[in-house]
Amino acid sequence: MTIQSQKQDWLVRIRAGRAELEAALARFDDARLADPFPPDGWSVKDVMAHIAFWEGYARDRLHEASQGQAPQLLGDITQADVDRINQGALDAGRQQFLVAVQDDFRRAHAGLLAEIAVIPEDPDDPWWTLWPDRELPWLIIQYNTTDHYAEHLADVRRWLADSA
Repeated sequence: MTIQSQKQDWLVRIRAGRAELEAALARFDDARLADPFPPDGWSVKDVMAHIAFWEGYARDRLHEASQGQAPQLLGDITQADVDRINQGALDAGRQQFLVAVQDDFRRAHAGLLAEIAVIPEDPDDPWWTLWPDRELPWLIIQYNTTDHYAEHLADVRRWLADSA
């Protein structure tokens, strides 16, 4: 598969997964977006802030590479490290007004799509040498988009079913 076709394939999958997530989120009215749901007490607003944080992480790594800088990767971290990062993002999102979280949710996604669109299609482009592994950019994209949407879409659907 060429880089161009791989990039187009990811953009299609990301847009489809995001549309599915947004359709589920749209079923909540604004008054309920901050309501906590069991078992972890997260709200829809929390999920939006969380996804925006991780899409922002992916966007920023791709942007660093596009500027000729080695991406500042998290590296080999433990689940406890991920949990701490997630808690920090959760706490930050809870300090924001809903409209700010919604804006971040849209902006992080749009920015990530823009960065994916400019991934060089020439496999010999120096951009690719900035990554420790040529598959890593695609994995970062996958984990922070389609995989992440599916994970939290399941939560949102459960919340919708429980509140019906």
